[in-house]
Amino acid sequence: MHDGERLILESLRLSVFIEAPHDAIDAVIAKHGGVRDLVENHWLHLFAIGDDGAIARRGEAGAWRPVD
Repeated sequence: MHDGERLILESLRLSVFIEAPHDAIDAVIAKHGGVRDLVENHWLHLFAIGDDGAIARRGEAGAWRPVD
């Protein structure tokens, strides 16, 4: 945040890693408005860990993209 003259607050984002299927995570986001707001307004970096250990990040429009 900036007051017009100086930086008064540095925004921080929380990275959240969840071991669950993408569909299950998306269902929780759809059901809970507060969680949806945090995710859609980019206050959270949301990651899913698959059964095989693969990690995907939830991006724009709810699209899951693999993390290399």
